[in-house]
Amino acid sequence: MSQNSEYGGVEFTSTSDSEYLTLADSFVLGSRLEYLRRAAQHDYEIGDSESNRILGALAEVIQALRTSDVDSAVIAQISDFRTKVESKYEPVDSLDEDDATELERKSGTWWNMVLADIKRQQMIPTADPGLLNQQVLIEEPERIFSSGVWNWLDERPKADIEEAAKTLVVGCSTSSVILSLRAVEHCLREWYEYENESLEQAAWGQILDMLMQEFAEDEKKNDTVLTQLSDLPPVLTNLYYLKEKRNEVNHPDESPDLHEARQTLMIVASTITEIYEYITKREIEEIDALEPPREYEDDKDYIYSLTDMLESQYQSGVPRTAIYKSAEMFDKELTRDEIDDVIMDLLMGGQAYEPDDDRLKLI
Repeated sequence: MSQNSEYGGVEFTSTSDSEYLTLADSFVLGSRLEYLRRAAQHDYEIGDSESNRILGALAEVIQALRTSDVDSAVIAQISDFRTKVESKYEPVDSLDEDDATELERKSGTWWNMVLADIKRQQMIPTADPGLLNQQVLIEEPERIFSSGVWNWLDERPKADIEEAAKTLVVGCSTSSVILSLRAVEHCLREWYEYENESLEQAAWGQILDMLMQEFAEDEKKNDTVLTQLSDLPPVLTNLYYLKEKRNEVNHPDESPDLHEARQTLMIVASTITEIYEYITKREIEEIDALEPPREYEDDKDYIYSLTDMLESQYQSGVPRTAIYKSAEMFDKELTRDEIDDVIMDLLMGGQAYEPDDDRLKLI
C-alpha cells in the first residue's frame, strides 16, 4: 500500500510493493522459459512446485514476474497452464503429446511477451528516493516547482535540476547534491544582480556575504555570522546552510548519502522558490510605482516605451520578466510570445541589445 502527499507541486509516494525486474531476474526468466520449451520436446518429468522440473520452472517464472514491476498478462496464462498440469498429472509423469505441443508453443510466446514488457520498463537499477516519486524525478522534475518558478528559471539551472533529480533516482548522491547546489548558486547570482552590478567571477561566499550585509542591521554588521543570520530572511539562512553543504561535498573525505541528497534537493527547491518570490515582489512594487506609457503607435512602440521606463530601475538591463509583468499590470493584452516577438524586432532592428540572457537594454 502506498500513500501520497504533495510538496511544492510534486506528488510524493511512500515505498512501493513491487520492484523493478533485475538483470538476475531476467536471466532466470529466460533460462526457465527455455527449460520449459526443451522439457516439452524431451519428455521431462512434471515434478512438483519445489522441484527443478516442469512445475518448479513454472512456479519460478510466476514468482519472478509477480515480485517485479512487469505488468504482464503472461502471468495469468502461465498460472492457468500450471493449474491444469498440476491437476492432470502425477509428479513422475510426463506431458502427453497435446500438452507437450501446447507448452512448446506457449513457452516461446510467453518469452516474447515478457521481453516486450522488459523493454518498456526502466532497466537502470534505481535507489529509493524516499518520499519523492521516482517517475516524477525521472520524467517531470519540473513538478518540484510551481509553473511560475520553473518558467522563470534559466536553462542552465533547469538542466542542473533535471540532472540532479535523475542522478538521485539512480543512487548517485554526490552528483545530485553538486548539481542541486549549482542550480541554487545560479539563482543566488541572479538575486544579487537584480539590484546590483553584474558579477563576473565572484564566489558563492562573496555574493552571500554581500547580500547579508545589505539585509543586516547596521549595529550587527560586525557580529558573528550566527548572530547576523538570526535576524535575516529565512532564505539567506537556507543559502548559508547550502553554502556549507557545498564546502562539505567538495571535501574529498566527505560523501553525502541518499538522505542528504534528497534533503538538499528539497531545500534547494524551496530556496529557489523564495528567491523567485522575493524578486517578483520587488518587481511588482517597482512597476506599481511607475506610470505606464500613455501614447504609442503600435505594440513595438509600446514595448520600447515600457522598457525605456523600466531602465531606471535596473542597472544591468531590464529583465524580460519585468517587461511581461509590466504589460500585464498595465492591462496591455499581449502574450509573452507576442512580447518576445516585439523584443526580437527591437534586437534585429538595432534598437536594443542583450547585455546577458533575458535582459534588455535600449540603444
